[in-house]
Amino acid sequence: MDDAADLMFFKSFARKHWKAVGLLLGTAIGIFIGSILVLLWFIGYSDIGGHGLWTFDKWSMATIIDFLLNLILWEFLIIGIPIIAIGVVVFFQWWKKLPDEEQEDLEKHGYKKPKNLRRMAYGGGSALIGILVFVAFCVVIYLDGNWSTALADLTYSYLIYTWLTGLMWVLIIGGIPLALIVFFWLRMEIKEEAK
Repeated sequence: MDDAADLMFFKSFARKHWKAVGLLLGTAIGIFIGSILVLLWFIGYSDIGGHGLWTFDKWSMATIIDFLLNLILWEFLIIGIPIIAIGVVVFFQWWKKLPDEEQEDLEKHGYKKPKNLRRMAYGGGSALIGILVFVAFCVVIYLDGNWSTALADLTYSYLIYTWLTGLMWVLIIGGIPLALIVFFWLRMEIKEEAK
């Protein structure tokens, strides 16, 4: 099978099972938001980092590694394990309800390795988001009046909250138009399928 035929198959499959695709997208958004909330909770309640009050001059490599390992553990316990458990159950329930011919078609058009691995290895153009978040981060620090303040005088929780604020503004400014485009595209696709 060629890539165009596979793409057409997956488009028609996604249209036919739009509830499952919507559930998958909603779950991904929920996981992202939940991960941010766990990060904010961990910053406020962790002894490592002084409950978010330490400045950078109090950190060492040992405390950074300890902080990151504990954060990964809590993210896995609070977000990862429940999502994996629920996801496996939901997927198998959905798979059992899928007709046999659709299961065979899906296996026949199964996942293929992308041909352009080099582009994926270099981020596939995702550096633009990082640059935009950094610019937004700088703007937020400037607007807070901390532009000339030494980083050692700012708590690490302030810098993380500022970075998250910059990320939020980038997602709002870029995400709303993107969501509208996707919504209208899906609406057109559903209308065309109904004809």
